[in-house]
Amino acid sequence: DYKPLGPEHLDEVKKLHQEWFPVKYEDQFYNDTLVTNRGQFFSVGAFYYLKISESETKEIILGLAICNWRYVDEYFFKETNENLIKEISDNLNYEEEAKLFLSPEKFYYSVYIMSLGVIDECRKMSIGTNIMKTILNYSISFYSCIGVYLSVISTNHSGKKFYEKNGFVCANTFKGYYLIEDKRYDGDFYVKIFTRKEKDLKNKSIDSFLTFKEK
Repeated sequence: DYKPLGPEHLDEVKKLHQEWFPVKYEDQFYNDTLVTNRGQFFSVGAFYYLKISESETKEIILGLAICNWRYVDEYFFKETNENLIKEISDNLNYEEEAKLFLSPEKFYYSVYIMSLGVIDECRKMSIGTNIMKTILNYSISFYSCIGVYLSVISTNHSGKKFYEKNGFVCANTFKGYYLIEDKRYDGDFYVKIFTRKEKDLKNKSIDSFLTFKEK
């Protein structure tokens, strides 16, 4: 089952983040995204229900993602330039949408994937792909959302391959972006821009996600 995470999953989500990621997430991150969430964040959890007995079922998280709605001019976009816009538009073949995504127009929103992971036992079972599809389908259903982006440590080649397989393009590299145990690592910025054609021809099956945020 794929559904949003909630305060009841706080301890398990924190444990999984500690196991998966070398970057330390502060308690404020978990509190903001799972406890006091007022709409700025949304999450996707992949759940498996293990039957313990005739009357008891245990809910297990197999994978998850936590996302943040942002204006398109925030953070990474302040350092973009015409050459970067051209590089993305050449790769994706839709220059107008690329310019919108990288412009300082406050009207448009983007989705930043803050974290995404799957437990080791369930890797290569399409769970990560299904989580990503859920994020993309939900995001594209909003008229003002024109793209999704994320950052990944440059040495994470399997992660980058996964994002490229799901339609993301590496748009920039930030030197020394990650600080892990007092050592700096480069971070790659990946982006997927929604074309008008994608938004107009979106799969009817995403109707079930239109109320995803409110569940």
